[in-house]
Amino acid sequence: MAVIPAGEVRDPRRQVPLAMLVAIAVVALLYVLIQIVCIGTLPELAASPRPLADAATRVLARQAA
Repeated sequence: MAVIPAGEVRDPRRQVPLAMLVAIAVVALLYVLIQIVCIGTLPELAASPRPLADAATRVLARQAA
């Protein structure tokens, strides 16, 4: 889907790969930051096989109560 708007870009050979790499880097950084926050705020999640799911369960359980 990223190449569809490439026809509207001035230099698609240069801009599309750069845009895709930047998007991948932003998503990877966001994922790492989410992991750091989850494990930093709930240290016992470091031993969990599913730290994000366990963190979400705890956070949503607190809000529902």
